[in-house]
Amino acid sequence: WLPTDIRLNTNAAGSSYATALEMCCSGNNIYVAWFDDRNEVFTPFLNCSQDGGVTWRAADISLSSVEERNISFLKMCCAGDDVHVCWADRRGLRGAILVNSSSDAGVTWLDEEVQISTWVFTPEAPHPTFSFGQPLICCGESSGCVSWSDNRTETDHDLWCRCSTDGGQTWA
Repeated sequence: WLPTDIRLNTNAAGSSYATALEMCCSGNNIYVAWFDDRNEVFTPFLNCSQDGGVTWRAADISLSSVEERNISFLKMCCAGDDVHVCWADRRGLRGAILVNSSSDAGVTWLDEEVQISTWVFTPEAPHPTFSFGQPLICCGESSGCVSWSDNRTETDHDLWCRCSTDGGQTWA
């Protein structure tokens, strides 16, 4: 074990509530994702180490292109140099499942997270109460699948899945 604790969220200490920690490892690459409220709503962030946890990025990475997200149910997976993080987005009165991906061990990420749920709750939706179940994600090198439940059929939750075979660039 390392001799001291290492702080991974790099905003001012004690200035936000960081929660929903997820971690995965692939070789010497270690990734930790979470969401915190430094932007006054919960937003997904990540920090990573490429040397087994000895050193970490000096600045954590926001995984959302929109700083007005309000997220829940953060999950992640990694294989080789591929990393995928998914979450349920509840910005405003909308709801969707989103994912962001890196194919170079967390060095770069998609410019914008990808919405993978094809149905999006809006106030005009056919029923007034909407909920997403916790998404789950698994991956291999250059591929990944996300599954979740939602109540778009107005009664109970059904299960849905989208997969990517191009490192998270597109989901089918």
